[in-house]
Amino acid sequence: EELDILKQQSTEMKTHWGVLGLFGAVITLLLVAYISFGLPIACGSHGCIRQTDVAAQRAYDSAFARFTNARDTSEQATLTTLVRRYLLTHASTTSSVSSDDAARYRTDILHTTDGIAAKKLGFSSFEEYDTVVLIPFLTQEALMKQRGITSPSVLYKQLAQEQRIFLFKKGYMWDRSNGEVVAK
Repeated sequence: EELDILKQQSTEMKTHWGVLGLFGAVITLLLVAYISFGLPIACGSHGCIRQTDVAAQRAYDSAFARFTNARDTSEQATLTTLVRRYLLTHASTTSSVSSDDAARYRTDILHTTDGIAAKKLGFSSFEEYDTVVLIPFLTQEALMKQRGITSPSVLYKQLAQEQRIFLFKKGYMWDRSNGEVVAK
């Protein structure tokens, strides 16, 4: 009988260790995801903007400022850009903008075909430039046309009313009435 009790305890211990190992694996997976994608800066119902997104946008802004001899944008302006891009990405539209549309706009309208230009602006490729700059711009224009709006600021005020944004960046808040990030 003591042998049966020892076998049962051994089985229970294996089960406990198995559960503990599984729990450790889940925690490790969550930590890797957290470290890989960074802290959330702002979130909406469709996902989050993370610190890594802010860092990338700041790099683009800085490279663009150097290329054009302009001033670097403020952190507030960068956050506004990212939240507005999020709003555009998740807005309801009757016409979608594809990467092919962006490439056509870049070559036919902007007459930009030299990949070095994208690198000077801080982008690794035209595809990255198209994704970060042109697709949001063309989506903005399509939404403005669809809604009969002539001003981007009016569009962002409307989009801000349609989607809830929670901003977690210290010192800033999302001004839903104007569709922009403001200092607290």
